[in-house]
Amino acid sequence: MNTNIGNTMNQVNTLNSAQTPMNNSPAVMNAMKARNQRAMQSRQSQGFNALLMNANNVRQTALGQMQGYQPLQISQTSKQSTGGLGTWATPLIQAVLENSGGGGGGMAAMMGG
Repeated sequence: MNTNIGNTMNQVNTLNSAQTPMNNSPAVMNAMKARNQRAMQSRQSQGFNALLMNANNVRQTALGQMQGYQPLQISQTSKQSTGGLGTWATPLIQAVLENSGGGGGGMAAMMGG
C-alpha cells in the first residue's frame, strides 16, 4: 500500500476514535473526515492515472520496437527471379533477334512462315 494512502487511513482511524475537547463538535469531525477522505481518493486516483500513463508508455515503446524490427538474414541476400518476365522473355527475345538476321521477319521465320 502506498505510504501516503496508509498515512491518510491512519488519520481517518485516529479521527474516528478521537474524543478530545477540540473534536467534540460533530461538524468539525465530519469536515476533517471528509477532507481526509478526499485526500485519500485524490492519491488513489493519482496512482490510477500513473498506471494508465505507464501502460501508454509501454505501448508506445513496443510500437517503436516493432517498427524497427528486421528479421535476421541467414541465407543469401541477393534476389533471384523465379517468375514473371525474367525467366522466359529474355531467351525468347534473344532467339528472335538471332533468327531475324537483322531483317523484319524474325518472328515469321521463327514460326516457320
